[in-house]
Amino acid sequence: MALAPTLEPITLYLAEGTVFGRIDPEGRRVSDLLNLRPILRIRIPGTIEAWTPYPRDEVLIAAPPPAMTDPQRRLRRLRRRVALRIGPYRVVGTAHVPPGTRVDEELLSRRSVFLPVTDVVIDSILEPSVEHEAPVALVNIAAVQEITQLLSAL
Repeated sequence: MALAPTLEPITLYLAEGTVFGRIDPEGRRVSDLLNLRPILRIRIPGTIEAWTPYPRDEVLIAAPPPAMTDPQRRLRRLRRRVALRIGPYRVVGTAHVPPGTRVDEELLSRRSVFLPVTDVVIDSILEPSVEHEAPVALVNIAAVQEITQLLSAL
């Protein structure tokens, strides 16, 4: 008998609006799924279709639940408070970059598709009265239009 997947909540921020759903992380971090797979499958509550596919190129920001990582996998990173403009969204949070690297250099030189930003606040011009807070957001690097470092270090 196959076990049902363990679904976790996720919010996707697309150019046309926000999608709230659940994802099967398949035992991985959502950032790993986004960086490895061209399609993200989301289960949307109240829809007839079991899974809704979203091409990762259309996902501007993904806000998964925080995940504990193995401390041995963590690299030494400096924390930089940043403001990012991406499509109709403004993300303010903490980017983690290698020592001696400026935030904009790190964004341009990354091999991954999504940049994790922690302790984030997301504002939308589509919903000006709504402000979303999340412990972590995964930002599509290719869609970042502007990045500003707010403080030199935390």
